[in-house]
Amino acid sequence: NRAFVTLRICYGKPMWGKASVEQAAMAASGFTNTQVMSMRQKRRNGRLGILNVNPGLTRQQFRDFLLVERDRVHFCATLPLTIIMTVIFGLMVWGHGNVSSVYHLHSGIERAVNEIRVPSRLPDGTRRIDVTLDSISNTAEMWTWIGEGFVPRLGGDPSRPGFLQSFNKVLGKIQLTQQRVEMEQCKKISPELASYFRLACRSHSVDTDTFGPAPANTNMTKDSAFVAGGKLKGIGLMLSKEDYFAFLDVVPPELGSERAAFLARSNWCDASTRWVEVRAALFNGEVAAYIDLKVRFEFDEGGLVDKKLEVRPLHQPSWTTFTMVVDIVFVLLLLTLVLVSIQEVLDRKARRKAAKEEEVNEEDDEGEGGGLLSCCNPCARCFGLFLGDFWLAVDWWGMAFGTGLIVVFLLLNGVIDHLGIQFSDLQQVKLFDERPLGNSSVAEHARYDDAFRKYETGMSMIFAELNVAVDWKTYHRIGMFGFTFYLLFRFLRGCLGQPYFAGMIRTLQQAGPDIVHLSMILAITFENFVLSGCLFFGSGLKDWSTVNNSHRAALGLLSGMGDFASMYDKYPAAALVWLFFFAVVMVFITNNMLFAIMVD
Repeated sequence: NRAFVTLRICYGKPMWGKASVEQAAMAASGFTNTQVMSMRQKRRNGRLGILNVNPGLTRQQFRDFLLVERDRVHFCATLPLTIIMTVIFGLMVWGHGNVSSVYHLHSGIERAVNEIRVPSRLPDGTRRIDVTLDSISNTAEMWTWIGEGFVPRLGGDPSRPGFLQSFNKVLGKIQLTQQRVEMEQCKKISPELASYFRLACRSHSVDTDTFGPAPANTNMTKDSAFVAGGKLKGIGLMLSKEDYFAFLDVVPPELGSERAAFLARSNWCDASTRWVEVRAALFNGEVAAYIDLKVRFEFDEGGLVDKKLEVRPLHQPSWTTFTMVVDIVFVLLLLTLVLVSIQEVLDRKARRKAAKEEEVNEEDDEGEGGGLLSCCNPCARCFGLFLGDFWLAVDWWGMAFGTGLIVVFLLLNGVIDHLGIQFSDLQQVKLFDERPLGNSSVAEHARYDDAFRKYETGMSMIFAELNVAVDWKTYHRIGMFGFTFYLLFRFLRGCLGQPYFAGMIRTLQQAGPDIVHLSMILAITFENFVLSGCLFFGSGLKDWSTVNNSHRAALGLLSGMGDFASMYDKYPAAALVWLFFFAVVMVFITNNMLFAIMVD
């Protein structure tokens, strides 16, 4: 009777008949002498799933069978919840992501900026090639591209001023940010060569001194673009007070172009400039998305101007009946998962309590000693109770990820709504149409400057908050990517109830230590090839000029997508030798070692 109750309650087999229960009880009662005699008993064993046992069935063999059967039933029971959660998660991503429209928005703005072409001429009037973003090689070309190309492009057509690509409204002004460094005597060369060089070198110390032209009149204040921090008020931790800020009007674009020309004439960018960022904020009502448009110019030590264009859309999720229902169902599924995990913890606690009652109390025989150990034992038991099982730990990890995704999503919506409120408040700031004349009073110049500083401070806060919101959106996407791995693990757990799949998982578990050791050797070998490639080809090829680029180039060659032709053109002998050993070690030997481990 006890065997029947145990099988019925713990192992989910209410369909077992009386003969099957007698068979199980007979197998559980004997240690080594349980014999299977007749064909009828063999058929009964077949229904139990133990056909391939020896005539002598031990109690341990029967116990192992019950454990495997229990796990199979338990793992298969997790599949329905996993499938439902995967479908709901996919619908939630599709409903809130609006990926297709955001992609078209991103590609359209990026193409519009890359297609800016400004005609240029040499000092003698000879026509030269047009200035594009990729062709910029010095500060003069940078100012030409900004003042005569970027500002008019964002200014739009006269019929729709301030619109880029018809539907993207430019919010406020364009912000220019630069970081300057102090100049000092070159320390990397000898004093004799430094005296011949006769130029100062850039240091690593940030320069915050005021520079630029003096005010034309004593009643006028210093131009904020040449003062560290830009005289912005209350920027706090959102912006660096060591940077310099300037703003360009977009509507009308002529004002922005004139301001850019003035900054260029006043040497706002010179040898002390480390980098310059050009930022603009846009909003697309068709897609309901903000766009953080940023162009960064970095002035390298070798004289090159490194350009980087970033178009980062921030979609404002729309709340429809469908999306609200999907979100509510997803929250309910997370709550269900929490309840199931808590129930599993309670069952684990009950089983441990029953096992503890049957064991002999060894602690009373050994005495009290080991105060530190006795103090840590409750924590260890609690940890083992909640995370002692791998799959239970995976469930807690998934619940934490899911809850974090919901919290970050709600906070992100709050930040996006606050952006709209900030820009609405910014439109209430009254600006003067014209700058006061040079002979105007100090108070008039002060009121003019205060109004513009207030407006520019609001614009800077919008740029900073938009940057934070886009970063949060990126982290949220990374979290969603991590949650898909949790769903994958739950599918693996459910499929363990299938015998062949379970055999594959056991093979991977047994080969796990060897695979880890092989991965360590593979990582060290790969890093050696990356560093050697950086030394061989870095001085002549951009793909190998830095360690990060070298990793990317080596991975490209490993996948067959690398640019070996440029390597061979510059360094034929070194490229052949490097690629030969790279292919032999990283492809042939490594793959064969992995196959040998798995087969063994």
